[in-house]
Amino acid sequence: LEVLCFPEAAGAAAAGGEDDDKDLRRVSVGVERVSVLPGTGPADGAVRLRLRNIPAECTTTLLREELEDEGFEEGSSFSHLLFDREHRFGYLTASSDRAALQIV
Repeated sequence: LEVLCFPEAAGAAAAGGEDDDKDLRRVSVGVERVSVLPGTGPADGAVRLRLRNIPAECTTTLLREELEDEGFEEGSSFSHLLFDREHRFGYLTASSDRAALQIV
């Protein structure tokens, strides 16, 4: 299993720079060593999305601004935004099926 590790949201937000995703790390771990902690998964009705083919020059900050410009507020419409520059994927958790369909 490959896991993408990223800095705490508070640390990334405090940095606020264009390169806030430069500290991303990939770690390979055995599936038997991974477990989900109670209360840390997505809320009921939340939908995890993977956005593909995002331009390589994009950053997590720029992706967040684009979503906010389209009317999606972090916290109410989506959370856990992450941009994987190497694979050009964006990951986020939409607050509901409806929000997920609107984002897509």
